[in-house]
Amino acid sequence: MDSRHNVKQAEVLFKGGLDRTLIDTKTLFRRAIEQKVPLIALAHNHPSGNLSPSDADIQVTHGIANAGDLLGIDLVDHIIFNRAEFYSMREGNLL
Repeated sequence: MDSRHNVKQAEVLFKGGLDRTLIDTKTLFRRAIEQKVPLIALAHNHPSGNLSPSDADIQVTHGIANAGDLLGIDLVDHIIFNRAEFYSMREGNLL
């Protein structure tokens, strides 16, 4: 995202199994640095339909936000979605 929160590029970086995805923080931020973006947003699906963030979702989000703080790249939100709805960790005060 640019500084006005316009999406510059969206891409799938990681694909998971039935119940988890391993996120490589280095890969995530390497792409952000290559694109010279000051902001990123994350999104992932919950195929079960349950939009509640898991403990792992919250831990990963905080870890990525902390890494971004060190690099000067802000995490603006982490969205969890299913086929019909979404949950914003920012709006849920988890970010």
